[in-house]
Parts: sequence; C-alpha cells; structure tokens
Amino acid sequence: MLALPVLVILLYSNAERAPFVFDDRIHILDNPYVRAFRSTLDSEAISKLIHNPSGLASRPLLLATYGWNFASTGMDAGAFRRINWLIHAVNALLVFLIAFEIAANAGAAGRRFQAALFSGALFAAHPLLTESVTYVSGRSSSLCATFYFMGLFAVLRAGRSKSLRWPLLAALIVCTLIGLLVKQEAITLPAAGVVLIWLAWPETETIRRRLTATSTLALGTVLILAIQYRPLADTSATTQNNWELLAAGFESTLAFFPYFLTAITAYCSYYLWRFVLPVNLSLDPEIATVSTPLSAPFLISVIVLCALVYAAFCLHKSRTMLVCGIGLILVSPLSAYCVFPLADVVAEHRAYISVLGLVLVLADLIVSLPGAARISVWLCLIGLYGWLTIERNAVWNSEIALWQDASQKAPEKVRPHLNLGALYQISGQRDQAIREYEFVLQRDSNHSAAVSNLGALYLEVQEPGKAEELLVRAVEQKSVYPNVYLNLGVLRLRQGRYDEARDLLRQALKFNPRQAMAHLNLGDILFNQGRPADAIKEYLEEIEVNPDFALTHLHLAQAQEAMERLK
Repeated sequence: MLALPVLVILLYSNAERAPFVFDDRIHILDNPYVRAFRSTLDSEAISKLIHNPSGLASRPLLLATYGWNFASTGMDAGAFRRINWLIHAVNALLVFLIAFEIAANAGAAGRRFQAALFSGALFAAHPLLTESVTYVSGRSSSLCATFYFMGLFAVLRAGRSKSLRWPLLAALIVCTLIGLLVKQEAITLPAAGVVLIWLAWPETETIRRRLTATSTLALGTVLILAIQYRPLADTSATTQNNWELLAAGFESTLAFFPYFLTAITAYCSYYLWRFVLPVNLSLDPEIATVSTPLSAPFLISVIVLCALVYAAFCLHKSRTMLVCGIGLILVSPLSAYCVFPLADVVAEHRAYISVLGLVLVLADLIVSLPGAARISVWLCLIGLYGWLTIERNAVWNSEIALWQDASQKAPEKVRPHLNLGALYQISGQRDQAIREYEFVLQRDSNHSAAVSNLGALYLEVQEPGKAEELLVRAVEQKSVYPNVYLNLGVLRLRQGRYDEARDLLRQALKFNPRQAMAHLNLGDILFNQGRPADAIKEYLEEIEVNPDFALTHLHLAQAQEAMERLK
C-alpha cells in the first residue's frame, strides 16, 4: 500500500514547478477569499467564506484549502501542487480499500489483495487524471473525490457490518454534504451508493434489507437537495448565463437539448475510450455540437451505453467487481454533467471520479488471468500509463507549451489561440501575439477579447492609430467586455482627453467592478488634473483589486508626496 503514494510522487514530480495556469488566476491568484487568509486558523477569512453571497455554491471548503495553502507558503504553485499530490495519493489508497471490500463481498478473498493493489496503482498512474492533479484548480475534482470515495467505502462496509450499518449509511450522506462544499458533483454519491448496495453487498443480504438501505439513501438525497436546492440552482444559472465568456466574445452555453445530445456523444467519443487508452489529451478539446438525435455519433453512443448496461445485467452474478465498475462509470458525475449545461462540454478533470469504475473493470479483467500473465499485463499497463502521465505532466511545465498543445489538437478552436496570443504578449513576443490575435479575428472579426488585447498590443508598440481603430469600433458596437473600455480609456489618457478617458474607465468598472488597472488609470487622470487626494482614493481601490502591481504603489507614493506625506 505504501507503494501507491510513492508511485504518485514518482509520476508527478516532473511537474512540481509548473506555473499557475488558465483559471488558476480567477480561482486562486486573484481570488479575494483566498488572499484574505493570514493563517490557517484565520477566523475572519473563514467567516467571509461562510457568508459568501453565493452561499454553499461558492465551494467554501475548496477555497479554504487554497487559503490555507496561501497562508502557509504564499502563492507558490509547487506548494499548492504538492497538496494535490497528497490528495491524489489518499484517493489511490481509498480506491485500494474500495476494491478490497468489493472483492471480499464478492467472495473473492483469494485474489482480494491483488485486485485492490491493481486498482489503486492503476488509479494512481492513470494519465486522464493529470488535469485534476497537476492543474492546481483541478483540486476541485480530486478533493471532492476524497469524500466521494469515503462515502462509497462506508456503503461497502455497511454491507458486511450489521451492527454499524445505519451509522455507515449515514456517513455516506455526511460525505455527500461535505463533498458539496468542495464541488457540486458530489450530489451523485447517493446514487453510486445505491449501485453498490445492489451489486456489491454480499448475496446473504435480502432484497428487503437492500430496499431499506436504498430508501435511506434516497431520503438522505431528498434532504440534501432540499438544503442545496438554491445553491445548485444559482450555480446552474451562473454557468448557463456565462456572462464573462460571452462578454469576451465566446459562444454562449448550448441550450439544454443540443447540450444533452452533445454531452452524451462526447461521453463515448471522448471519455470512454480514453479511460482505456488515455492519449491525445488536451486542456481545451474541440467538441462538435450535435443538434439531432438522428446523428450517427449520438446513435452509436447510445448503443455503446446500452451495451454496457446489458453487459452489467448479464454478468452481475458472476463478475461482481467488473459489474460494479461498469455501474460506477454509468452512475457518476460524468453522467450528471450530461444534464447540467456548461460552457465547455468536455473538461478532463470531470472524469476523475469516473475513473474509479474503469480501474475496477481493468483490475477484474487482470486478476482473472493466469498468475504470470496477470503480473505481466498489470506491470505493462502501469508502465504505459506511468509513461503517458510523465509525458503529459511535462506539457504543464510551460503555459505556452500547454496552449500550443491544445491549439495543435484543436487547430480551429479560438480559445487556445487567444490564450497563446496573451502569453506571447506578456512575454514580449509581439509578432507571435499579433499572429494569434489575427487568427482569432479572421474567424470572428468582432471577438471582443482579441480586439481588446490586440489594441493593447498596438499601444505597447506605439501604434495608437491601429489601436484606436480597433477599440473605437468595438465601443461603437456596444461591446460589454470591460477591457475594451479600459484600453481605449488608456489611449484617451495618453492623448490628454481626460474627460473621455474617465467616462470609459467608469464604463469598464460598471461591467466589472473589480476590473484591474481601471482605478489606477482613474487615479492617473485625477493626479494629472491636480487632484492628488482624489487620486489616492483610486490608487487604494486598485490595491484592493490588484495588490501586487508595483506601478500602483509607485503612483500612490507620488500622490502622497504631492500631498507632502513623505513617509
């Protein structure tokens, strides 16, 4: 068992120093709830999390773990990632225990340890899980899985422990509630528990007892939904509204019916085969929209899913572990995502919990082989998965490499090129940045984020005419993307057109009250108009939003100096 955490460290250590990437900035680097932590027991910061306007939908326990990381080590991506390793190692051990219990309940005591070890090691090494471990924000899925797996283990123990049965079933409900404080996908845990009650409990358990246990979990689920209805509804509304991405120029979240068809198709065409052969992984894959149930890919996906259900029905008495694996794949958060419209139909970290079912299926198939072949096949799989995991982790060591990889695997998708342009721009590779932005604008001439970023880039290279042409057109088209107004405001500030600049910056703040750089530039306008006291107020507002930006502190100091506050 000690080999499992060692395996995690060996496979993931090559990405320890990888940077924060993608949504890490929103969820961690610029998150005021995370930055509020001054110590691990900061009661004020914890209170802010609990009283968040979004309530339990804000994932307070997840944010608390980020806050504890920040309080202990600052914004050290390696330290955050090492906690992700620890979570993944714990989960591999829990997978070991789950497989150990299923094998015992199935009467397979002779191969119980091997089945458990195979399952835990395959889970630890599986490349599809790299996004949940190496990507710091992927902690939402791996930490939720910790409580999910604890709940499943409790249900399995309840099948063999009559004296503690009801406390153990209650433990699953508690794990669901705690899991929901991390991520909403924990809501599927009671359904997964029901699957194990019917498929994994010992044959000596009567139908009546199973029905009673099922009713208990069903009642618990109803109570949880009653408690969590508002947070879940708020989360659904926020994700479907998807205002920030729409403002930036990306497509809206699909309506329910095409989303459902597309998600079911992607379930089979993207996820299922990658469970077994996890290659061609991507942070941002291209998924074709399916708009009719008569589509061939959708029909094939339905046939595959029906075949899995039929296989489980035929084998439920003879291959308990295999059937449990199929059941946990079908009744998992990945299935729930099919009826919960999100902007991205596919994200690999969502498959984290579902991989539990896959490793149970593989372990059952491996332990059914003759002794020598069993070990050889298992070692070959671990070797293959381990190599693919190391290779995939190497991509995360550079955010540019990560988005180059995504753009190569989805060459016509806009977001990888937009993000590459931003990264090239930040690193001073202006020609490459312009090329990426022009790629985006060739496909969508009104893409607000590309227009805004390219306008800012032209300002950097002292080409105000090109910047003005782009930004004015976007404003005239009534863009709701705040950076458009911010960048045009900066241009007007440089032109000395202070009143126009102030109006544009106020408009940027109207669209996003925490818009970085807006208060800084408003302060500069007021300072240039001989109003240092008012400028100081704006600079202090900027520091609240953007505390580590050196230029704000410099300009604040200059304004204080103008007020003769020399300290």
